[in-house]
Amino acid sequence: MNGIKTQSYGSQKVVWDHAIDILTGGVFIDKTSVAKYTDGVIPAGTLISVKQPDGTHKAVTITDADGEGGNPATFDLDPLGLTHFDIPIDDMPLAAVVLSGTLRVDALPDMERLNWKEISKKLPRITGV
Repeated sequence: MNGIKTQSYGSQKVVWDHAIDILTGGVFIDKTSVAKYTDGVIPAGTLISVKQPDGTHKAVTITDADGEGGNPATFDLDPLGLTHFDIPIDDMPLAAVVLSGTLRVDALPDMERLNWKEISKKLPRITGV
């Protein structure tokens, strides 16, 4: 049948202990901004930007000051929140974005985990444990 896609996953890290406020309806993520995820999946806890002029959201690129997770880090776009679940990358990925809640810092993707101190300043309604 055309138009039916099946997805399979391995094990998934539990990032969120409590997702209190999730953006209603989700957001469409620009496929080109997530090309760095070569396994075809946007991991849970990926930092997502505010809405762009074209109507999509993008994965925020984090640049370390010293290349080792040191602070201060810089962000190429203003962050909105973090993805709730792993999302398969298709033509226009639809993601649930958490705006407030409690997460496990050790379960975040590498760049988000290394730069959590700076991210928490931009997203004060999200608590890391």
